[in-house]
Amino acid sequence: MIRFISLLLVYGLISVQAQDSFPPVSELIEDLRSDERQERRDAARTLSMMREKASPATAELVKGLRDRDSQIWFHSVTALANMGPAAGDEAIPALIEAFRDSSRYEEQVRFRSAHALARMGRKVIPALREAMESSSSDTRQGVCMALGTMGPDAKDGYDLMAKGLRDESLRVRTAAAEAFGEKEELSNGTIPLLQEALKQEKDFVRASAAKAMARYGRAGSVFRKPLLAAHDAEGDEGTRAEHLRALAAVGTGGKTLTPLIKQAMLSSSGDLKMAALDALLYLKSDAKELNQLASEWLRSGDVALREKAGEILAVIGSGAASVVPSLMKVANGINDHGEAPWATNALVRIGSASIQPLLAKAGTLTEPAPSDAWWVASVAHIGPQGLKTIGGMVKSDKPMIRHAGLTALNGMGVLARPLLNEVKRRLADEVVAVKAAALKAYYSLGAPQESLSKQLGLFLRSEEAELQTAAAQVLQVMGGEGALLMEDVLLALQTDDSECRLEVVRAIGAMGRTAGQAVKPLGEMLESGSPELKAEILLAFSEIGPESASALKTTMALLSESDIDLKKAALKAMAEAGTSAGAAVEEVERLFTSGETDIRPVALSTLLRISGDKEKLEQWALKGLVSDVSSIRFAAVEGVGGRLIRSEKVVEQLIDLLKEPENHDAVFLTMRRLRPRYLDKLVHLLDSPHPRVRLYGVEAVTGLGKAAKSMAPKIREMARDPDEYVSRAARRHIKRLN
Repeated sequence: MIRFISLLLVYGLISVQAQDSFPPVSELIEDLRSDERQERRDAARTLSMMREKASPATAELVKGLRDRDSQIWFHSVTALANMGPAAGDEAIPALIEAFRDSSRYEEQVRFRSAHALARMGRKVIPALREAMESSSSDTRQGVCMALGTMGPDAKDGYDLMAKGLRDESLRVRTAAAEAFGEKEELSNGTIPLLQEALKQEKDFVRASAAKAMARYGRAGSVFRKPLLAAHDAEGDEGTRAEHLRALAAVGTGGKTLTPLIKQAMLSSSGDLKMAALDALLYLKSDAKELNQLASEWLRSGDVALREKAGEILAVIGSGAASVVPSLMKVANGINDHGEAPWATNALVRIGSASIQPLLAKAGTLTEPAPSDAWWVASVAHIGPQGLKTIGGMVKSDKPMIRHAGLTALNGMGVLARPLLNEVKRRLADEVVAVKAAALKAYYSLGAPQESLSKQLGLFLRSEEAELQTAAAQVLQVMGGEGALLMEDVLLALQTDDSECRLEVVRAIGAMGRTAGQAVKPLGEMLESGSPELKAEILLAFSEIGPESASALKTTMALLSESDIDLKKAALKAMAEAGTSAGAAVEEVERLFTSGETDIRPVALSTLLRISGDKEKLEQWALKGLVSDVSSIRFAAVEGVGGRLIRSEKVVEQLIDLLKEPENHDAVFLTMRRLRPRYLDKLVHLLDSPHPRVRLYGVEAVTGLGKAAKSMAPKIREMARDPDEYVSRAARRHIKRLN
């Protein structure tokens, strides 16, 4: 749409600057009749810039609306629109007929045709009136769209828009509601039509009328009483939801609207609940009644009702500051009810008014709060509004408050950089937990690299497992940059604390291919570590890649384990090592041929990555491609693409797999990597019953260039393929064979 508008602007500028430089209209009409597509395109484009001066070409431009070329259609409809009322009357039925377009551009065609009719003004109303009787909902929708964008000239068609509100088709009703909403001011003719529609028996008509009323906003205050009456009447939940939204949109006050919102929030209807939340947005400046309702519900013993109160408070935001004490009282007991998400969300949306109560919460702690604690997350997400208070927390004489403040800063990142120096001072805090939180915050706030590296080294060499763990967690985020501290990392790896050791291994994995120095000590741990540690080491090997092959012997030993997940992890680590792990081929092949069903696809993937024997690669690939097990087939397809196994037999089998749609995505990806040149195999794709396969076949065959010249007649024939994408590709690519 932006590109479309830009084009119109550009064309408009050109038409102003070069009005006298256009060719005669008679010449352009002749060009529109040309057999050459580019001449027709250029002529239509030029006429689209000539505005009303192009009106003698109306008849030929109408023919352009039936041209199969999308550019010619676009320039033709733009030319007719730019003529405005000067366009010939013969364009009107053609544009109305375009409403029924069924191409993949149908929505754009309908929109642009409606725009062109709207630009022609009042003279199209009689034709639109007749079109509104059409059995085609597309046509009736187009009529409403045209009237909606027509401006003041549409007043003679307001009754058609009202009729659209009563239409059986949802799309027509929506277009009619939007059409009323496009009118900048309510007119004496519009008000009774909408009010009458609101009294209709059918629910969908009343819903459409409410949508139209809502689009006028507070200017539609005249609709408040009719909407209240309609909302109180019986009707389906979807219709009552639209009434509620409209009541809020037209400026209904809090005293009237709050009971309706309460009723909707308590409803079992999802439509009404969503409408209630939408209505809340309009009452943020009139929140007194809503705050009272939320306070009442927060005191309820019903968990679901308390959650609804949280939803209300989150929408009101800063206007709900008076309710924070009640919210905190409920939130303090959330561990028993799992209410953390809504409580946190409400406190964050309320903002800075939540900070002091949260600080008081920190003062009651007797041990460090976890980083995912609901109230710590609340402080962190409130952000810069509470930065001064958080700074006070970091300076507090109470360790748990300092810890909470630092944990919150870690979640805020560089927004809290003004507190960087204070955080740095806390790296020497006497409490270990505070020091650990300070390190994470120091990194998060964007500490200078040299200073950060120094602190990381100190923490990694510490005898405190909590400090080593904090350093390892920071290194996990830093990735390859942390490899400069490898000596200290390997020292920390010797810790007796099992949880700390896991974090250090994860940090090594995050360093990826820069962590080759760690392979030997990790390999030694692989022999006697816990299952969890072994799994983490194998993940690290996968990230390190080929250098991990130096620990291949211990990795291979895990293939005899009974733990299937551990076997898979070992195989994946070998696969990432590539041909450097070639010594494991025999053992991996055994797992592929006789291992458990869950192991076989992983083993095949590994074989296809670690072996350097081209003949065996083809054998394994073919065996996988014909497997009855889908996971093995997909592993084979992926492996063939990864190792570029282009043999004729493999390509033939890949083509055979295209008979089943479930294989298409994987096989297409691999075939595009392989770019096979076996014409006698590829031609079979052209006769596939599946359009996607034929499309790929056209691309693959014509991609062979002159070598596939004999297929030119077949490609020309496919230019008439029933699938639009296939036919277009055939027309576009036929030139490759010349």
